[in-house]
Amino acid sequence: MGDGDGNGLASSKPVLFVLPPSSSSSHAHSHPTQTTASQPSTSTTTAGLGSWKSRSRTGPTIEKKRLAALGFEEELSRDYDFWASAGLTLCNIGGFPGTVLGVLTAFHTGGGSMYAIAWPISGLFMLCLAAVLGEMASTWPVAGAMFTWTFRLCRSSRRLDPWARFLSWIVGSFLLCSHILLQIVITWQFAHNLLGTIGLYTHAKYSAWVTLAICWAILVVSALVVSSPVSRSPWLWRGAGACIIIFFLTVNITLLTQASEIRSARFVFTDYRNDTGFSSKSYVYMLGWVLTCVASGMESAAHIAEDTKSPARTVPLAMFWSVAATYIMGWISICVLLATVDLAGLDPTLQPSIALIANSIPRRHTTLVLTFVLLSFVLQAIAQLLATSRFTWALARESALPFSDFLRQLSTRDKLPLQAIWVVVAMAAPVLILLCINTSIISTILLEGAGVSVMAAYGIPAMLYLFCPKDALVGDGRGKWTLRKWSPPAAFLATLFTSVFMIMLCLPTGWPVTALNASYAAAILTGVPLLGSIAWVFYGNARYAGPIKTTTRWTIGAEVDLPRTDRGSRSRATKGKTGTPSPAAPGGTPLPPVNETTTSAAHGRSAHVFSSFPTLMTHDGPPHSSDEFESGWTDGTGSEGRRSWEESGVTSGTGTGTGTEWTQSTGADSRWTSSQQSRSRGRDLVEEGVRGRERSAGRPP
Repeated sequence: MGDGDGNGLASSKPVLFVLPPSSSSSHAHSHPTQTTASQPSTSTTTAGLGSWKSRSRTGPTIEKKRLAALGFEEELSRDYDFWASAGLTLCNIGGFPGTVLGVLTAFHTGGGSMYAIAWPISGLFMLCLAAVLGEMASTWPVAGAMFTWTFRLCRSSRRLDPWARFLSWIVGSFLLCSHILLQIVITWQFAHNLLGTIGLYTHAKYSAWVTLAICWAILVVSALVVSSPVSRSPWLWRGAGACIIIFFLTVNITLLTQASEIRSARFVFTDYRNDTGFSSKSYVYMLGWVLTCVASGMESAAHIAEDTKSPARTVPLAMFWSVAATYIMGWISICVLLATVDLAGLDPTLQPSIALIANSIPRRHTTLVLTFVLLSFVLQAIAQLLATSRFTWALARESALPFSDFLRQLSTRDKLPLQAIWVVVAMAAPVLILLCINTSIISTILLEGAGVSVMAAYGIPAMLYLFCPKDALVGDGRGKWTLRKWSPPAAFLATLFTSVFMIMLCLPTGWPVTALNASYAAAILTGVPLLGSIAWVFYGNARYAGPIKTTTRWTIGAEVDLPRTDRGSRSRATKGKTGTPSPAAPGGTPLPPVNETTTSAAHGRSAHVFSSFPTLMTHDGPPHSSDEFESGWTDGTGSEGRRSWEESGVTSGTGTGTGTEWTQSTGADSRWTSSQQSRSRGRDLVEEGVRGRERSAGRPP
């Protein structure tokens, strides 16, 4: 949502798209076969932060097992519960400042009849999107969120499997772009509205450098908070979420009790206004819908999945209910605002959105409302930086960024990605200088770029899900949050919603078209994939292997880690460690590694030869068919090894290669241990089969 300044930017990141009217762990260091119930947890207690901190445990938790089953080692501390996760997400969505400051833009693009009706309709579509993405978050509760889900979805489909790494890379590019731009947008909105609030009492003019200094200050303050142990306190985010609710209630009560006039419901739901220059009423309605009625930011709960207790259940619940709460409270506030604000006789010396509120209620109450808006921006900036830092850390864990070994490091005591936090600040700070060149145009580009990027990152996984097998979310376990038969229809609605939104955002917001009301979203929508593809050619294809390593499926019917190579750098966590070399099968085909750690940096470009589907494998990887593989087991003890492998209980999961069949192993620890022992036994039998073949050929084992 946004203020109506002619040179302003939409005021809230997640009610994201309110433009001003023309005048917004490395892959598992240990494979699941190395994680047993007898191994102690690596979780440590951070001193001095109270009982909410994660405590050391005598055995692996179910969350740690789930993470290991997906190919990751637990590195962060699990401190957040549902209320903390939901509070952080509610702050990051930013519905409160969006609805308060976006009402002027709504008046110019359709009026109350658009705003009051389109808002709940958008809420229904966003809930469909949150529910579908929540299914993915429940199945794959890791910090990478959409770029991880994209990889996993592609791995479940024979047609999409060869594109898994590249599509995941592109989604990661969109998501990184949106996070950096949103961080910039939020800090600029805080500075812009802070000076506007000061303008209630003084008409002093400030240079662009003053605004820039405030932006840098809020960036640094946010980084200091996120870098401190207090950011891990669930009470901080529970309290922050409660504050947002209190702000909503207080502002509505203030407007209803202090406004000079309260208009009828008929006015709220039928008033139509059009200052865009377009004559088509339907186009104006669609334009107003795009600019004021779409809220984003729910992915922050997914980014902190590895900081969250019981994330398979907590994360989707936090995503869904934070979106629901935003739209419910936002709609009430919208109706109250439309009924109480007065457009007549606005003070031209004030920022338009602030002047609208000041024209409707006494100035001291206007100051109270704007103070709450500024506090919401601060909480939103901190929440956004926390989510962005976890996403950046997840990218570095996959060797998807330069200097990944540096960026993925965690602080020893508090398990915080300090390097990732401050690198985000270092990237955002210089871009803010561009606002000094032309505030109106640059702010519009930043807002539109953030909006179209985040919606692309939402929409691509939802669209891919429509082309995946029906069991795409079953193989890794979808028992905590599922839409069941309603999942495909919800995914279709979510895909339609995000597609229409991106198309409309690429259209101009006023007529005649000028540099201010032209849309720059199309340039971002094409520029990010183009730059991402160039980065893929020169960097990503040689280093990025894909997030989840246990998805790799050999034709022997069991999931194995990618064989380790000497390419690329090794993470600091694995330096000094050497795994047992993998034996070679006849013809030079590498067999599954035995008790060896793997990192994405070590996989490199060779990762693409290890497909989930035998028919997609190349001459550099495993055999092209099961017949070819079994031909290598005809001598010695090979055939026995194959039968024993199957009898040992190691199954191939679903027919589409979707994963580890977590739903069959989420029970007691003994079942987990049995599964691990079966996999370990299977590996031993593979080695035994190779030795038997060598003995039969007269070669020393």
